[in-house]
Amino acid sequence: NAGNRWLKVLADLAVLALALGLALHIVPGFRNPLVIEGVRFGPDSSPFQQRANFDKGAMGLLLLALMAPRAGSLGELRRIARPGLLVTLVTLVVVLGTAIAMGYVRWDPKWPPEAWTFLAINLLFTCVAEEAFFRGVIQERLTQVFEHHRRLAGLPVVVSTALFGLAHASGGLPLVALA
Repeated sequence: NAGNRWLKVLADLAVLALALGLALHIVPGFRNPLVIEGVRFGPDSSPFQQRANFDKGAMGLLLLALMAPRAGSLGELRRIARPGLLVTLVTLVVVLGTAIAMGYVRWDPKWPPEAWTFLAINLLFTCVAEEAFFRGVIQERLTQVFEHHRRLAGLPVVVSTALFGLAHASGGLPLVALA
């Protein structure tokens, strides 16, 4: 029914507006503590700081709960796990290899005391939110729009990837390209 479709569109827009407000840190009530401040991870690195952005984490959970697709069964999860792992490994090799080749990063393995804090906050607050938005919302919605257009099947991936890159524009062109 057309009325229900418009209601769903309005509900989706309301969720996205709230998610955007959370991601931009403009929804009141959140105090995002500074958990890493002024740490240099190498002799020529810039000082690093990280906040526990609870509002962005809430955004990710909100989008996962209300808008992102989920595997419907264990069989479906198994079916997507192997290709997902392969894509992840190839992406890691290509992106990290490109970053090293560009001189954007260099091989300098270490495990500083802040590593666990950084990894936990980055995974739970940043990665979940960004993946829920760019893949679970943008890419999934575009996939639904173009599901009957076989020639445009790759467009949702291209658009969500381009938007993800642009979201990292404050880090400069090399970061946009790597993202």
